[in-house]
Amino acid sequence: EYSSRHGWDIFSDMFVRDATINNYLYPPWAVGGYAAYKQGQAMIKYIADKYGEKKLGEILYKGKRYITMNKALKESIGVDEKEFWEEFSKEMKRRYWPDIANRKEVNEIAKQLTHAREDGSYFNEKPVFTPDGEGIAIFTDRWDYEEIVMISAEDGKVVERMVSGSKSADLESLHSYVSGMSFSPDGSKMVFVAKSKGEDALMFFDVDRSNIYERKKFGFHNILTPDWSPDGKKIVFTALKENKRDVFVFELESEKLTQITDDRFDDINPSWRKDSRDVVFSSDRPHPLNPNPDSLSESSLYMHHNVLMPGGFEYGFYNLFTANTDSKDLQPLRVGPGHNKSPEISPDGQKVGFLSNRNGIENIYVAYLDSADAEGNLKNYAVTDILTGIQSFSWAPDGKKLAFQAFYRGAFDVFTLNEIVPAGEHGVLAATGFMKADYDLLADNKEKIDFEETQENAQNDSTEQNDSTGLDEEKEIYAERADSTKVADTTSSATTDSTVAKTDEEKKEVVTKTGIHDGDFVFVDDKKIDPLDSLMHDISSDSAEIRPVGEPAKFDSIPIPSPGEEYSIKEYRTKFTPDYIGGGVGYDTFFGLRGQTFFVFSDYLGNHQIYVATDLVNTIDQSNIQAYYINNKWRTNVGTGFFHSKNFYLDASDHLFSDRFYGLEFFTRRPFSVFSRMDFTVSQYFIDREYYDINDPAPQPELQSHYRTIVLGV
Repeated sequence: EYSSRHGWDIFSDMFVRDATINNYLYPPWAVGGYAAYKQGQAMIKYIADKYGEKKLGEILYKGKRYITMNKALKESIGVDEKEFWEEFSKEMKRRYWPDIANRKEVNEIAKQLTHAREDGSYFNEKPVFTPDGEGIAIFTDRWDYEEIVMISAEDGKVVERMVSGSKSADLESLHSYVSGMSFSPDGSKMVFVAKSKGEDALMFFDVDRSNIYERKKFGFHNILTPDWSPDGKKIVFTALKENKRDVFVFELESEKLTQITDDRFDDINPSWRKDSRDVVFSSDRPHPLNPNPDSLSESSLYMHHNVLMPGGFEYGFYNLFTANTDSKDLQPLRVGPGHNKSPEISPDGQKVGFLSNRNGIENIYVAYLDSADAEGNLKNYAVTDILTGIQSFSWAPDGKKLAFQAFYRGAFDVFTLNEIVPAGEHGVLAATGFMKADYDLLADNKEKIDFEETQENAQNDSTEQNDSTGLDEEKEIYAERADSTKVADTTSSATTDSTVAKTDEEKKEVVTKTGIHDGDFVFVDDKKIDPLDSLMHDISSDSAEIRPVGEPAKFDSIPIPSPGEEYSIKEYRTKFTPDYIGGGVGYDTFFGLRGQTFFVFSDYLGNHQIYVATDLVNTIDQSNIQAYYINNKWRTNVGTGFFHSKNFYLDASDHLFSDRFYGLEFFTRRPFSVFSRMDFTVSQYFIDREYYDINDPAPQPELQSHYRTIVLGV
């Protein structure tokens, strides 16, 4: 999570804020479930911020030596798990508890309709008002599987369970996390998206008859967020065609499909305007209010200066656009800064609601479509200001209420907002500490590290002025992010002089011992040799080219490239390695020696698997054993194996006998979908029966017998 999310992000900030305020942060030895992802990300970032990112590698390295995380932490950063937990939890409280005074819990501003922590659900999402305003359709996992249910808009009680997914190939997935549903203008029909027999389709549902009456497939890899037009004649949606997602319109009567956008940009969440000709949608295409990717490295604390953003736009930075479905003309909607997405046109057609994270939290904003100034900027304001975040919303038919999905106490619930009025300071919300970089320890540490590196460079070569000037510029960037009103007022020469002076002063205050220095805790690694040093090498900042460096053989079995930097291609060879080995042994005063073992072996690609299970009971003769080989290389799996077991029984005359059961088995299986497959098995069974009561005067059965049979199974 830390690596893939570039350290920290707004969703992670939301989760940890909610966990801190509602007291469900876990100590490192107890964290699990989804919290392991987001709280784990927060812990990793805290270590990287306070002790340096190099410590992450050291913790992993020492974890192999000391086995336990407690010892690895102690040896790497100087604190054990308990001490780390005290530090981390206290820092989270410093960051997030002040927000309680500045923002509202979602249940303080809106009426809660679903109660995830009471009914066992986790996701209650994508609420959509019915055209009469009496009901709200939502996705929920209350009964474990994805379902579309109708709840009362008044009290949230379930009125009807409409569609249940994930139980058959026809409704394999409802895409509830990312898609939505829409009602026809008269409320008699509903459209949603489902993966049906391996392919996404528009599903048309008859509300009165409670059945799916039509399925439309278009050969797309993915379909999202359908919206029924106000005139009832068209459906707009976005779909992944080949390798890009664009806006499409499907005409119900003629079944004509029209592609509105056709480019590399990601288009999502289309919503019809009242004329049924124009749509508003979210896209990461270039927008006048989006940040310039060429200056991102100079203005963002949370993006590495070497990040690659080619093409003149920032991938994944969404804003609002309008499109005419006849002319296909596109125009940006200027509704303010930040990520702006999920537009919803109001019933009267005069406003557009949307989600924006401009203050660091996803909140609902409203913009007036006819309020553009000379530059095209629309009057807009926030109508919510909550502690966590909102993921989707819907207008009530009268335009006076909103139903929305929000994160609350570790789950997603549905709420209704009964008053749509400006929130915060006249519709402007205060920025979170994350957005202001108030608690970004990495920025402070980076400033110190960069300054120390500048000192060293100035001492070792003649580039003192250039290095010092660059340092001062970086400091200005950090300061500007934390306080947008600050204006730098220094010249190049003054910067150089002041930096050199500061350098001389700093040289006298080099910290060489772990402890509190000037009110800050400073950790100094006293280990002379870093085991990772052998894997690293310094690259000068002005290097024109960074050439690849091969991993040492002990870390990577792939040979180093040839002088021409081409790897030799070799045929793949199957090599089995253990996946799992387990077992146990014991002694029973009645049964004697007993034990079990289980082995699983496979190759690197998982094409071949071997299972071996043994069960020792008293003697080798009475032991059970099973061994199977499975070939998973093709969709149709094949396998074979043998088995042996021996058990003792009493017949109707209390004669003691044993049955030795052994044989061979061949099987094959072919899956047709996630929910259905065909298995075919051929087995040859042998049964050897032996009686032991040979001195019994009663009539004796045959003392020994041998049976064989062939079994076919489908």
